[in-house]
Amino acid sequence: MAFPIFDKVGGTEAALALIAASDGGKSPTKFVQDKWRIKRRLPAKTHLPLINACVRLGVLWSVKDFSWRDEA
Repeated sequence: MAFPIFDKVGGTEAALALIAASDGGKSPTKFVQDKWRIKRRLPAKTHLPLINACVRLGVLWSVKDFSWRDEA
């Protein structure tokens, strides 16, 4: 995935684990992740656990970090 916020919290696996933990341990399926890529943004319900992780790590974040980044 190419969401900048994922890199800021330790990579895709770490980000998905944070999202799952905030959703009662329910991990986002591949279908859900594909939907995020198609829409080119993360849904609002995923923002808070990722923002909290950035704050805990002392990493700056912005709203743009939740939008798909082109790899060009």
